[in-house]
Amino acid sequence: MREQGYRTTTETAQGAVGVLSGDSAGAPAGFSMRGFTYGEVNVLYNGISIGPQSITSRVMDTGSLDRVEFLKGPSAIMSGLDAIGGSVNYVSNQPTTGSDQERNSPPRSIRSAPTGRILAPAAAHRWQGLDYRVDIGQSKINSFIDGDYQNLTNFSGQLNYRLNSSFRLFGAVEYKRDEGHAYWGTPLVPTTFRRPPLP
Repeated sequence: MREQGYRTTTETAQGAVGVLSGDSAGAPAGFSMRGFTYGEVNVLYNGISIGPQSITSRVMDTGSLDRVEFLKGPSAIMSGLDAIGGSVNYVSNQPTTGSDQERNSPPRSIRSAPTGRILAPAAAHRWQGLDYRVDIGQSKINSFIDGDYQNLTNFSGQLNYRLNSSFRLFGAVEYKRDEGHAYWGTPLVPTTFRRPPLP
């Protein structure tokens, strides 16, 4: 996602082979695989089903995600009921165990007109067995159509405590908010219905 510059999960899906995705006005971040869409494609977050795609799927910024996994073909045994077309799994950023490279990473920002994006990741290793990570992001994506935009806010955090090599406790919290205005299309009126010019 970083190499290709994908800002949203929709753009990530568009870059995957055999996966179609779009942000239609009534059903944002919809996926299609093998000719199946909506309820026939399961959406998961860290391996946990988040419900029917047509109800729960939202546009998300990729800043707080480590990767997006696509499993094409029937996958009901692995991801839940009705996964006829396939599954999409969002995997959030995880704490880095015992690494000094990501300790308290400084905030980074990426800006480009007419869009803007600010990401502030931070990761640390406190003491033996305890790791945490916090990601905060805010982005605004404008369209070539006037009034069509997306404001995406995300906050994620996770705390891992590893007692030994076979037992780990973790707690995680996620907050995501998307707002904006979608493009519903431009109405076209035949010339026969055109209002005559005023005198």
